[in-house]
Amino acid sequence: MEGIGDYLKIAQLIFEKAGKIIGMMVFVPKTKTIINPTFKDEEEKKEFSIFLREYCKEHGVDEFVISTEAWMITGTANEIVKMISPSKSPDRKEILMVTVVSEKENSGAWAEIIKKDDKRELKGWMYDNKMEVKTRWDSCLQY
Repeated sequence: MEGIGDYLKIAQLIFEKAGKIIGMMVFVPKTKTIINPTFKDEEEKKEFSIFLREYCKEHGVDEFVISTEAWMITGTANEIVKMISPSKSPDRKEILMVTVVSEKENSGAWAEIIKKDDKRELKGWMYDNKMEVKTRWDSCLQY
């Protein structure tokens, strides 16, 4: 993959047209596929993880891109350890997050979602070109 830029454009275009990303979108560049799963619970996330791993194995996929809305809290490392979950924090921010999950290394970007005149808009992209933290979806490439 050349970079995350094209995937940010796709996610932003879908967000702007729909006003949201429903659930999670998975872009698979190798097969030119978009998968849009929704989950009711942790068990359904596990089932999708199994499906995605088998899909990646069957098609020789070595990377995919996830786009989802999320909540985020900010602070220093020491402050974050002491903070409550973003879902319970009154100071949380809504974000649109795009993550490249790759055999080589993960990268990602996020943009804050702001409400303006009864509309939701994205406020610039922040990049993390070499994510140190693995995601729950990394195991889908371990086949």
